[in-house]
Amino acid sequence: MNARSITLVYYSPTGTTRRLLHAMANGLAPDSIEEIDLTPVASRQRDEIAVHGDMAIIGVPVYEERVPPVVEPLLPRLRGRGQPAVVVAVYGNVGPGIVLPQLSRACEVARLHVVAGATLIGEHSFCHDALGIARGRPDQADIAAATGFGTRVKQCLASITGLHAHQSPSLPGKLPAIARLLPRGIAKKFTASPRVDASSCTRCGACVVACPAGAIDPGSLVINEKTCTRCFACVRACKDEARSITLKHSWLVRRFLGAAIVTRREPRLFL
Repeated sequence: MNARSITLVYYSPTGTTRRLLHAMANGLAPDSIEEIDLTPVASRQRDEIAVHGDMAIIGVPVYEERVPPVVEPLLPRLRGRGQPAVVVAVYGNVGPGIVLPQLSRACEVARLHVVAGATLIGEHSFCHDALGIARGRPDQADIAAATGFGTRVKQCLASITGLHAHQSPSLPGKLPAIARLLPRGIAKKFTASPRVDASSCTRCGACVVACPAGAIDPGSLVINEKTCTRCFACVRACKDEARSITLKHSWLVRRFLGAAIVTRREPRLFL
């Protein structure tokens, strides 16, 4: 098999997942790339998410060991035509959780045949000066790994004569005990919504545009606490540093994320 065209389907509030999926696609060296970006609120209103390319790469960041809540209801809208697919979980050095199995099941229902899965690393959404977790990732080694994974998937496809006889890989996925015990939305217990520093804000509106939840009022710039997902895209988008990340119970956050702060985890490919 040869994938001359690739459809990328992703949710990427800070651009990390998009960057890594493009790196993987570069390794596949297609003639064309179609992008379905589910980050903007308007893009998630579509009735179906149709994959038109010869294959799909579907990736999301890991939120509390799972597919992001805003993406989960979109998965049944995926539509394929029996094409091969690669599923990708991008996590902030803590753990990939059950995202690969979640995406794999969605592909099966959508008539997409999973030929590979990957767990890649990106800077944790909580990362800031006081909590340097996966800072600067994906770095050059991460990007090179993603591109190399794409090349290996291309080689795998070349050896497949028919998807009907191909066995999808076994993809890891397990919820840690703590994730099963904690309520969903625990990020809001660990961090405050990033308020505006009026003395620094120039009212450029970059934070409003960047927010994938549509949680920022364009007039007052106040964040809707119920809607905010704590992705902190607004903080990354503000060139004037008028918004910042503030931890609640910082000692508890550090204890909870302990190993992830000091231990570097590496990308993995499953074929």
